Amino acid sequence: MTPVSGGLGIEALIVLYFFCSHSHKADVMRKPLLFVLVGIVAGLAIGATGAIASGDSDKPDTESAAGATEALGGASAPTARMSIIVNGNAYVAGPPADFGITRSAGVAAVTNPEAGTFCIRPTAAAVPANQVGKLIPSVTVTFNGTDEYMAFAQYVTPRPPACPLGSIAVYTFTADDTGVVTAPNNDVAFSVVVP
Repeated sequence: MTPVSGGLGIEALIVLYFFCSHSHKADVMRKPLLFVLVGIVAGLAIGATGAIASGDSDKPDTESAAGATEALGGASAPTARMSIIVNGNAYVAGPPADFGITRSAGVAAVTNPEAGTFCIRPTAAAVPANQVGKLIPSVTVTFNGTDEYMAFAQYVTPRPPACPLGSIAVYTFTADDTGVVTAPNNDVAFSVVVP
């Protein structure tokens, strides 16, 4: 059943319409209910085609091209102070960075000082540096960009020495088939959101 506002489904409205059309108050209820049904169906049709046609973005979708990543920015996160999707790759020490940023908002810099350790520094406008240690960010492994079956990403507190002051630390690692953690692993894609 397709839910409509208030939890009532379109099918239930149709049944109600036909029930009312066979009752003694058919003339009173039939026309208003028919207008409600037509309005709901038209609204759903317009909403679906509008969302598909507009794409709801002023930038091209960075995930539409295979392996496409962009630098900092490009995310629309109006209700979050900071958000980022990091696409980790096999760790190789030193510059250049060996990971990609799919998109972000409110992020000043990302570093990967050692295998499985990512340091994300929010912009001062998003989160003042003296407030970063008080955050409770949400970290989630993402399917695209993660090559391992049992992959994990977690927020680390207190901040490890490898990450500079004022940054959010994320560890990425994998486990074997029995669930035993094998080693830090950069080949884990993840997202971080700070509400």
